[in-house]
Parts: sequence; structure tokens; C-alpha cells
Amino acid sequence: MQRKKWFKFVIYLMLLAMICSTLMIVLEPLLFR
Repeated sequence: MQRKKWFKFVIYLMLLAMICSTLMIVLEPLLFR
């Protein structure tokens, strides 16, 4: 059970990192106008 919890945590972390990098790519041209 504990291992499954960690697995879920890692997946959520990776998803969050992907969303953050996408937001950076989208917002970068707007910030450097």
C-alpha cells in the first residue's frame, strides 16, 4: 500500500512539472513583450 502511495505521488509530481513547463513556454512570450 505504501509503495502505491509513493507511485501516485511521483506521477502527480511529474504531471505538475509538465504543466509548469507548459505554462512557462506559453507565458514567456507574453512576459518578454
